[in-house]
Amino acid sequence: MEWVKNERGVSPVIGVILMVAITVVLAAVIASFVFGMGSKVQAPPQVQLVLKDNATKLTSDKYDAVFDIEHSGGDDLIANDIVIYVYYANETLLDELIYNSASQSFNGTEVMLQTNRTTVLNDTAFSPGEKLTIYENNITIKHGVYIVKVFHEPSSTCIFRGDV
Repeated sequence: MEWVKNERGVSPVIGVILMVAITVVLAAVIASFVFGMGSKVQAPPQVQLVLKDNATKLTSDKYDAVFDIEHSGGDDLIANDIVIYVYYANETLLDELIYNSASQSFNGTEVMLQTNRTTVLNDTAFSPGEKLTIYENNITIKHGVYIVKVFHEPSSTCIFRGDV
């Protein structure tokens, strides 16, 4: 009896399995690009903000400067993308400052915000070297500790928290 050497064994089966696996992986990668699965998540900007008590003394006037937010480095903050929350020390919300593109300023009911520029955020960006000043808005802020949070809406992330 003569033995015939057959070296083709299982290689066609392994080849088919590899081709199917490669096809599935390629289809998944292409689908993620086509349907935009990876583009929906936005990373928050990297910023260095400094919160300082304003140098002016609080009086009985209802329009005193209360505190400053200085942008000391990192990415520009687009005004439409951020919301500034001001809390009492016990975490009770005092006010929410939302950018109003018509007046080019942040508006709240209890406090208001202005910049150190002649026009308020005319380029809609809060850039390194700039300062935002929070003022009383027809109320009298009492002496005490306040908490300020800057929230980046596109990434749903709090990018800054400070006490003043």
